[in-house]
Amino acid sequence: MLSNGGKISVIVPTHNRAHFLGKAIDSVLSQTYENFEIIIIDDNSKDNTTDLLESYNDKRIKYVKNNENRGCGRARNQGIELARGDYITFLDSDDELFSTKFEKQLEKFHLLPSAFGLIYCGFCYASGKTGKIVKYISPELYGDVYNNLLERNLFPIHAPIVKRECFQRCGMLDPTLPACEDWDIWIRIARYYEFAFVPDILAKYNIHGEQKSTEMESVIIARERIVEKYRSELNKRPSLLAKHLKEIASLYCLNNNPAEGRKYFIASIRSHPLNYHSYLHLGLSLFSTRVHHKIISNYSVLTIDKVKLTF
Repeated sequence: MLSNGGKISVIVPTHNRAHFLGKAIDSVLSQTYENFEIIIIDDNSKDNTTDLLESYNDKRIKYVKNNENRGCGRARNQGIELARGDYITFLDSDDELFSTKFEKQLEKFHLLPSAFGLIYCGFCYASGKTGKIVKYISPELYGDVYNNLLERNLFPIHAPIVKRECFQRCGMLDPTLPACEDWDIWIRIARYYEFAFVPDILAKYNIHGEQKSTEMESVIIARERIVEKYRSELNKRPSLLAKHLKEIASLYCLNNNPAEGRKYFIASIRSHPLNYHSYLHLGLSLFSTRVHHKIISNYSVLTIDKVKLTF
């Protein structure tokens, strides 16, 4: 068992999530690797979060309460600034970790050369109502994953452990993004560092419908901004740009705005005229919006307890 492979700073932003937060904290306190600190950034909660934190008697827990709601991205950056660990990891206040996560990821770090800056793990989706695990996602990509991340996000924010130096070199999370800020920082880190993984399922993503990742309008805005942030790279990859534009179009259609969706389908076709999927979607959105909505829901979205997880 790894006894001292460096200190891990666990950053937990929260806002009115006391009903979830206890499980998240307990999942960290149950880690077999014990050299960590938990930094709770309370983004001006109005519930009993303070009372909950006062019930814990563990010096590794640091509690900071903001006097205004600054948003999740800023709260995470605040945690990074306060962190004293050699490694940084994030945990949303409604998710959980399995007990050997830190130990296995740090053991992996100590087997790798300095070029590796991030190690992620497998994760699972679970029902927030029943706790039942409904889907497992195993990691696959290793080494230089920059192009893969330009295409899609590979893991949720609590799957990786990241060397602290990565944030010093690549910058902090972008607080202007209403969602997908983790995807954005992974792309930036992947420009300079290689990624590795532990194959085990070590993180649980609880789905209950209160996450930003399920707020369609926030996801749409974030996806649009991600495309604009990396437009110069995507312009060199017209088929990939077309894919992103098609997905944004589908999100608009899912959000009952097919007119705006059609604009993006047309932009996708212009970017890559051989992308026949965009033609098909454009036609369906014109002639049968109801059927089109159903097709996107059935084949492009994971639904858990009637909550839609978008691509």
